[in-house]
Amino acid sequence: MPRQNMLTASLFAIIAAFLNALQASCVKSIGHELPNIMILFFRFGIGLLIILGYVISLKGKNFRFKSFKSNKIHMHLLRSILGVIGFGSYFIAIRHIPLVDALLLNITKPMYVPFIVTIFLGIPFVYGLIPGLLLGFVGVIFVLQPGAEVFQWYSLVGLFGAMIAAAVIVITRRLNHHDPAYVTLFYYFLFATTLLGLLLPFNWHTPTTNELKLLILIGLVSTIYQGCFLSALKYAPARAVTPLLYLGVVFGGILDWVFWGHVPGANAWIGTILVFMGAITSLAISKNIVKQPKS
Repeated sequence: MPRQNMLTASLFAIIAAFLNALQASCVKSIGHELPNIMILFFRFGIGLLIILGYVISLKGKNFRFKSFKSNKIHMHLLRSILGVIGFGSYFIAIRHIPLVDALLLNITKPMYVPFIVTIFLGIPFVYGLIPGLLLGFVGVIFVLQPGAEVFQWYSLVGLFGAMIAAAVIVITRRLNHHDPAYVTLFYYFLFATTLLGLLLPFNWHTPTTNELKLLILIGLVSTIYQGCFLSALKYAPARAVTPLLYLGVVFGGILDWVFWGHVPGANAWIGTILVFMGAITSLAISKNIVKQPKS
């Protein structure tokens, strides 16, 4: 891999990690003031406008809505429904637990992908991944602290959201074999925005000027985050990019301290290190498996 490509990929991945933490900070800032449905609606709605504007500018006079034609509408719909549930759970967790804990639980989603593809798609489980997965799960236990006197039940909501997000990853990978990325993003935002729009009248709370600015910022930041992550993958493989996303936990810790005066405890950092080590181990093993010649 050319050195320049790796540097470019690293830059995009680091920016994506910071934007992920910034999005979470914005959600935490207004999470107790506005309904979750409203925050989600702006998050997906602004993303829909951006992707639609991008495709129109890209196609120019040749733009037609048939550019979004897909034979996998049912999969796009399922992905959107799960995406709303996953992000909804994630945003609920952000409201109630420390930012670092919420970010770490959310970023563990790749750990659950091997189990999902085995259970639902019948793909054989790669037992070589077990050491890395075990490290990751021990890290999650450090964050959850199940034996603590004050157990954060909302941590389980964040964990559930990460598992749902893992299912979204699996569906996305399958859709990538059928549709271009912009089609997948378009239907993701379209169906999610439509679903949330139906619920919005029952969850509307007129935002203040500052709250409206934060809602717009959440939509912009989350969409740019996805763009940066996809750009990073263009210049380097996932095994090189993914570990850098864990910097989001570090950025989250800094933002948590600056804005809310919360200093992450030892368990949070130990959990972060273990999950990071588990991810590196799994990625290294996956790389070796891919390189093995077929017998």
